[in-house]
Amino acid sequence: MRIPFLSSGFSQKVESILTVIGGALILGSCSGSGAGAPAFLGPSNVSSVGQGLSTGPVDGLIGAYLEGTYSAACVAHTTQQVWSAKVSDYAGSISATAGTVPLQVVADNTTCEFFLQDVVFDNGSGTKVTYVVASPLQIGDSYAATPVGFFTQGFAPGADAQFFGNIRLDQPPTGRFNYNPEFDNGGFGMDFVYSPDPNLVSVTNGPIVFFQVTPIGITDDANVNPPDYATGTPIDFGTDGFTVGLDANAFVVDVSGGMLLKYTSNPGEDWVYAPLGIGHQVSTSPVAFTYPGDATNYNDVQDTYNLIAGTPGAEMMISANPFEVEASQIGFVVGEQITGPVSVTIIIKHTSNSDSGSINAYEVVVVTYNPPVTHVT
Repeated sequence: MRIPFLSSGFSQKVESILTVIGGALILGSCSGSGAGAPAFLGPSNVSSVGQGLSTGPVDGLIGAYLEGTYSAACVAHTTQQVWSAKVSDYAGSISATAGTVPLQVVADNTTCEFFLQDVVFDNGSGTKVTYVVASPLQIGDSYAATPVGFFTQGFAPGADAQFFGNIRLDQPPTGRFNYNPEFDNGGFGMDFVYSPDPNLVSVTNGPIVFFQVTPIGITDDANVNPPDYATGTPIDFGTDGFTVGLDANAFVVDVSGGMLLKYTSNPGEDWVYAPLGIGHQVSTSPVAFTYPGDATNYNDVQDTYNLIAGTPGAEMMISANPFEVEASQIGFVVGEQITGPVSVTIIIKHTSNSDSGSINAYEVVVVTYNPPVTHVT
């Protein structure tokens, strides 16, 4: 599954990562998708990510099922049917709500729509906890601009939402609900995100997850301001997105796109990628570093920058605002295994020239990538 990231900025640590599997493909015949294609497609991979959970009631709960309904345009289904999709790593004993059926769609039924109506959790002791939406949430091909609230069952009018959720379909590149054996076992995906903080799952007001950004500006001269990229504006992933494809063993199989960094008031002229983060120089001849150094210490940052910039091609010039940092430039390379959060460090330099000489100021930008549970087949 290829994960396209939309937009991001400051976000909290991802605290719960789930993968939902809705059921196997049901084999049959379907002329619209080619010979040997299944008549029905199930969600072969759907990632579900909880963020900032420590401040909300779903902290510590184990995701078990997503449940919802079909639109009238769904062939072979009725609007009264309720589907369910099981969380793949759920090993508990609870079942989906009685009367639900495994989620599936007739291949190439492009006008079919799904609606999410509730999420079922296990409290860790085998007790089912279900949260519902006030009205069914349509699952489109992109996240909704604003998330919806989830409430306890039987909630009274005016009750406060317990958390907020957003969801989208992830379709094969060949078309909506098209059977593609090269895309996650031929089916489609669903990406569900939820948090007690609606800003963390809102396209309009904040990030959709996956990235945490920490910028640190540093200077040793009060008259020279450090660059201020990614401080007042979110990171933008542009029209190409930021795509990292992982196989079943979490090895990177493709990388494309990048992120756009934009300054607010103070630009920089050059930048480097620091693969080991900020180091501390312990000797000068030969040059030796120990890690980690102090990202708030001017000498540590400057020494690290100079060490990296001494390698031909390592220092890159900034010629636009925003400027793009490609995924492949900051350590996301084919063949790398990503089994958990990965932090990458970028150092941006600003040089102020005067009659007394050049003075450098720096900004350290640490980007932490929290990968979803995903795979490519």
